[in-house]
Amino acid sequence: MADDALPGLPTTQQIVDLVARVPGYLPAPATVTLPAGTALPFAAAPVDLRWPGLGLAGRVTGGTPPAALAGALVEVTTPAGLLAGDQPLALTHPTGTPVTRCTLTTVLTAPLPLTGDVDAGDTRVPLARRTGLAPDEVLRLGEGGPNPEYAVVAGLEGSTDLDRPGVALLRAPLASRHRRADGPAYRATVTTTGTPTTLARPTIPGDTVLLVASTTPLPNGAGCRVDDPPGGRQEYRLVLHPRAATDAAGYYRTPPVGGGPGVVVTVTPAGGAPVTFPYVLPYERPDEPLNLRV
Repeated sequence: MADDALPGLPTTQQIVDLVARVPGYLPAPATVTLPAGTALPFAAAPVDLRWPGLGLAGRVTGGTPPAALAGALVEVTTPAGLLAGDQPLALTHPTGTPVTRCTLTTVLTAPLPLTGDVDAGDTRVPLARRTGLAPDEVLRLGEGGPNPEYAVVAGLEGSTDLDRPGVALLRAPLASRHRRADGPAYRATVTTTGTPTTLARPTIPGDTVLLVASTTPLPNGAGCRVDDPPGGRQEYRLVLHPRAATDAAGYYRTPPVGGGPGVVVTVTPAGGAPVTFPYVLPYERPDEPLNLRV
């Protein structure tokens, strides 16, 4: 960074937001504080790089000669507290952030048609009407598309008559593209349930893998709210446990896993005893199959 990039630095502390981009890793945000009078170049603290989540896929066989095992359960049992989201997170959330189970109910009787396509990263959703929307309401997009998601409304633009066209402003960027042709958006209601768990490690934008203190409050497929107050830093996702059953030919595919260099995979055949397999995750070879013989 050139000296003239921060002209006030000789007399005033400067705070700089940066994003580290390294091939094969998620973009890693960092905030660097430069005390007044700092000489450049400046050696900032190391940035914690993180691999993207990696789904496991392969075939389970058993017996002699080996034959496909249908109905076997394949699950990642270590590290504990591992979950995936149905969409990547868009915000940073520190360790200890509450993660609360919730029921997300789409209000199908009040469709909100899009007037144009929206892309991943967008924070503006053009709508033919905004009926029922307000700041902190939850919007369901992509109901008829391949990647539906929930977004939190930050504000509205357009006529004060919400039955007229306008724009819904979002608190966080969208994770996926949504085409007008895929169908309308909808408002969603939220009902929280039970005692929250908490994040056991911080998240960064793009994370599909969460480590939580306990997965017990969050059953597979449940809705959850990652709730990082103040400032409306809430995100809603569906949680997926890191497991899958094999099909009739013995094949399986899990949701994304991660959280470190390796995992322990446990295979439980139908009516049989569990078998464990330590496995180093091949982040640089994400299409590498994990075939398991029990």
